[in-house]
Amino acid sequence: MTPVLRPRAVFTPTLIAAAVAGLVCASALPRAFAQSAWTSAPPYADMARADWFNAANWSAGVPGAGTAVTVNLVPGTVVGIVSGPASAASVDASNGTLMVVEGAGRLDTGLFNLGSSDGRDVQTLLRIGSGGIVNAARFVSQGGGGTENTVSLSGAGSALNVAGELQIGRSGTGMMQLDEGARVSAGTLQIGQAGTADGHVLVIGETPVDALVAERIVLATPGSTLEISRAGTAPLVLGAAISGPGRFEVSSPVTLTGDNTQSGDIVLGSTLRVGDGANAGSITGNLSGFGRVVFDRGPGRVAYDGAIGGSIAIDKENAGTLALGGAHDTDGRTRVLGLSLIHI
Repeated sequence: MTPVLRPRAVFTPTLIAAAVAGLVCASALPRAFAQSAWTSAPPYADMARADWFNAANWSAGVPGAGTAVTVNLVPGTVVGIVSGPASAASVDASNGTLMVVEGAGRLDTGLFNLGSSDGRDVQTLLRIGSGGIVNAARFVSQGGGGTENTVSLSGAGSALNVAGELQIGRSGTGMMQLDEGARVSAGTLQIGQAGTADGHVLVIGETPVDALVAERIVLATPGSTLEISRAGTAPLVLGAAISGPGRFEVSSPVTLTGDNTQSGDIVLGSTLRVGDGANAGSITGNLSGFGRVVFDRGPGRVAYDGAIGGSIAIDKENAGTLALGGAHDTDGRTRVLGLSLIHI
C-alpha cells in the first residue's frame, strides 16, 4: 500500500531529499527566453530568502512571462509563491526542491517539469495549498531512482490546471495526491510511462465530486494506479475515457460516464456506477474486491466481458439489456431494477 502523504498547510522550509536535472533544462530552451536561476540556498533565516518575488533570490531578477526558470541549487531548497501571481515561460524544479504555492499565490507557466531524469534516488515536491493555483500548458513529474516525486494539493480553491498533458511518473515513479477541496484538470492525465516508470494518483478527504477532470486518463503501465478514497457518500464523477493496463482502485463511490478501455484490474471497496442513465459509460477491466457495480445505462444492449470475482453485487438499472460475457466467481447478489434484463 502506497503511504498517504498528508501535506501541511504551514509554509516551513522542510528538508526534502533531492532530484536533479529536469526533462527540459533552461539551457535547452530557445534563446528568445530570458534565463533566471534560483540562488538562495538553505538554511532560511526568514521567509524573504524563500520568496519568489525577492529579486535577490534570482540570478537575473524576478522571472516574468518570458523567462525560463531553473531551481536546482541544493537539496532542501525552498521556493514560496504565497503573496500574489507569478509567471514564467517554463519552470524546471529538481534537486530536492520544495516549491510551495499557497494562499494568494498563483503560478502561470508553459512547461512545468518537476524532478529528475537522471535516475538518482532523490525527491522533489510541489505543494499547492490553501487556495493556491498553478496553471501550466504541460506538466511532467519525473521520478528519481526509487523515490516518488510528489505533487500534493490540499484545501478549498487549490488547483492544478493543465491545458495539455499532465504526466505523473516518467523516468521514475511519480505521485499526485488531492485532499480537502483541491481540484485537478487536464487535457490528458497520464499516470506512468510505458516501459520506464509507474505513477500513482490518489484522491482522498473532502474533495469535491468534480475534483478530477480530464478528457483522457491513461494508466500507462501495469504498476500505475488511480485510487479514489474520498470521504462522504456523494460519488466522484469521472467523465474521462480511461485506458491502459494500470489498476483502478475504488474505495469510495465513483460514477463513470466515459467509454473506458482500461484493461487492468478494477478493485472495488465501494460502489462503482457505470453510466448515469444516459448512453455513455463502460468498463472492460476485471472486477475484484468487495462492493457493488451498478450498470446505469439507457435503452439498448450493454456488454461487459470482464471477469467478476470476490464479493461484488451486480445491479442493472434503467431499461435495456446487460450482457455479461466473462467468468464470474462472486458471492455477491445480482439485482435487476426497472425494465432491464441481464444475460449471463
